[in-house]
Amino acid sequence: MANTNESSKKNVGIQGDHRLVISEPNKPPEGKETVLIPNVSVFDGSSDTLSKNMHVLVVDNKIAKISDKPIQAAEGTIVLDTSPGQVLMPGLIDAHYHLIVSHISQADFMNQHISYAYAMAIAECENNLMQGITTVRDMAGPLYGIQKAVDEGDLKGPRIYVSGPMISQIGGHGDFRSRGQTEYETVGGSFAVATGVDEMMATARETMRLGANFVKIAISGGYASPSDPLQGCQFSLDEMKAAVEVANDYGTYVAAHGYSAEAVTRALDAGVMSIEHGHLIDEAIMERMAKMGAWLSTQPFTDRTHPWFSKVQNDKMTMVAEGCDLLFETAKKIPELNVAWGSDLFFSKEESFQHVSEQLCNRMQRWYTPVEALKLATGNGGRCCKLAGRCDPYSDGKLGVIEEGAYADMLLVQGNPLDKLEIIGDKENLKIIMKDGKIYKNTL
Repeated sequence: MANTNESSKKNVGIQGDHRLVISEPNKPPEGKETVLIPNVSVFDGSSDTLSKNMHVLVVDNKIAKISDKPIQAAEGTIVLDTSPGQVLMPGLIDAHYHLIVSHISQADFMNQHISYAYAMAIAECENNLMQGITTVRDMAGPLYGIQKAVDEGDLKGPRIYVSGPMISQIGGHGDFRSRGQTEYETVGGSFAVATGVDEMMATARETMRLGANFVKIAISGGYASPSDPLQGCQFSLDEMKAAVEVANDYGTYVAAHGYSAEAVTRALDAGVMSIEHGHLIDEAIMERMAKMGAWLSTQPFTDRTHPWFSKVQNDKMTMVAEGCDLLFETAKKIPELNVAWGSDLFFSKEESFQHVSEQLCNRMQRWYTPVEALKLATGNGGRCCKLAGRCDPYSDGKLGVIEEGAYADMLLVQGNPLDKLEIIGDKENLKIIMKDGKIYKNTL
């Protein structure tokens, strides 16, 4: 390993297993079976309507054939006993999730041993899958080992795109020190601090060395961080460009936490391709993002306060909630804009059990029809994940769609979610949950 200067060593501070970055697709678990899903209505993740009376064949971990004519099942094929009124749809994709902090309180995350947070992340993996979420982009945390365990079939959970630590400036969104603290803590490898171009490049490279699929930086304040304002910028243009240069060299991209128009404009100038949140940006910025092909990965932040937040944090949270209407209403006016749904759940075990029902089914219908919301959480989410390019661990198949050659990540739902989105928020209606060609739930 090449030497870095002492300043860079001190501030990188990333923990995790030392798995090399491998650009080849992760191998599916052994023992997959051939499955035939006959005579079913299909929502493919991109169309506005259902395709009726379709037959879908899964071989190994891919969708091998889709036909409007019956498919002859080979010997040993599992044939699902579907019935009228059921819909086959892609598994859900949460494009902005925090596995390591969604199932744990903020106090426990900051004060308990990091092994407790990992244990809760493992529990959250299965919780997500059993709600129909088959892929997540994890947006701050050293989930390298958990990703590997899921991919090898030893742990039930969604596919995980790993960002590694969120990289922050001193006093930025990822700097959780109290006012009396001087030594920076990485908090189990979920956050890192970098100052200047050299440290940014060293930190981003170390993140990629450990196995991240993309780089995440914080370019403005957030309502969860204790003191930094939402407005204004964090990181200089040159520092942002340094992160983008490293990501581009690896064949991947930078995702940037940011709310303010000023910060997002600077990030786009630097070549950032995924804006996380963006609740205070305007139509001109969204038009620019659409022309660039950049992504808006955003969330329905309608809560104005959290009981565990300070007044400063809740004031910022209120500002974000007030920006929701304009954000989504403007985004809908720009059909070329790439938009993906994310939940950004954190520090609430109770809310994590209502992940889909509340964050997707309930809140998103304030602005979107059921089919519009489903597209954001399936086909759009899959395209957003594919920004990882050479660092995509699932590069040999599409995600979020029901197409021949796509990964067999699918849900068989009782009822039509294109008419009533709430159907998928009730886990009783999820009759089949399949990920990577393996059936994890079957209540037919």
